[in-house]
Amino acid sequence: MQRRRSLLLVFAALGLTGCGAETPPATTSAALDDDPSASVLVEPGDRAGADRASLEAENEGASRGTGEAPSGSTEASRASTDAPRGSTGAGASAAVSRPLLRLVRVERTQAEDGLGGTLPDAAAIAFDVDAQRVPPRALDPVLHVGALSLHHYTHPRIGTLRFVIAEEALPSDGAPIAVQYGQDASSRLALGTLSRASIAEAP
Repeated sequence: MQRRRSLLLVFAALGLTGCGAETPPATTSAALDDDPSASVLVEPGDRAGADRASLEAENEGASRGTGEAPSGSTEASRASTDAPRGSTGAGASAAVSRPLLRLVRVERTQAEDGLGGTLPDAAAIAFDVDAQRVPPRALDPVLHVGALSLHHYTHPRIGTLRFVIAEEALPSDGAPIAVQYGQDASSRLALGTLSRASIAEAP
């Protein structure tokens, strides 16, 4: 009786093996639910986005740690744009400074007498006027020294307008000096008063 029961158990076991019954594998969703640490497969198309997200997170963490803005940030760009540029030196492109009027003693074969004539071989006084204050116009400039008028002028150097009067015709100190265009009194520009002490010797 005992032997028959053992044989029945053996046949039953063999029958189950022959049927090929297998335990169904757990589904992917169940495995993910049971094991939170299970790896999630990333499709090839999503890998670039994941990499970018990871890189941005690292940059943000580095910025917080160092207190500096990322190199591509708006603040960094604004800082570089607002940086002061190197300024030019005080002498670079500086405007040439000239006195409005300068008197110089010169030698001339002839010079105006201020009355419409000339005096030959005379020591003369040159009135050098800053040409920037007397720009070219249709009418020629005329220099007035007291009651005398000088009509002839030259340009001994750039920016200088020179009138020359014979020294013996020079009026006394205090005579007003002015320049104007022709007879246009509204264009008259006062240059000061005559002072013999201010006459410089020719260089």
